[in-house]
Amino acid sequence: MEWRRPPVAWRPITIDNVTANHRRTGVGMFYNLEFPWTESMLMDMGPDWLTKAFHAAGTLDRDNKITKIIPEKKLKITTGNNGGKFLFDVKYAKKRAGL
Repeated sequence: MEWRRPPVAWRPITIDNVTANHRRTGVGMFYNLEFPWTESMLMDMGPDWLTKAFHAAGTLDRDNKITKIIPEKKLKITTGNNGGKFLFDVKYAKKRAGL
């Protein structure tokens, strides 16, 4: 269960580090998976990657998968912290309550 995991300490980074590396993928702090920083990176990594991430986090049952990522095209988020912000929807192989 997620709440049983030990807390992960945030490791601050500089804006120079963000600027120099914002187009690269990198391993995330929580699940040790390559992490997409932009909408285009998520789309390139695709439903298989998002399924793997949801399984790692315990968000999605192991017998289900994401079949499609649908980026939100009408609403763009232009404020926020270091990482890119964007909205998307997904289609699942098996429809279940709560999804």
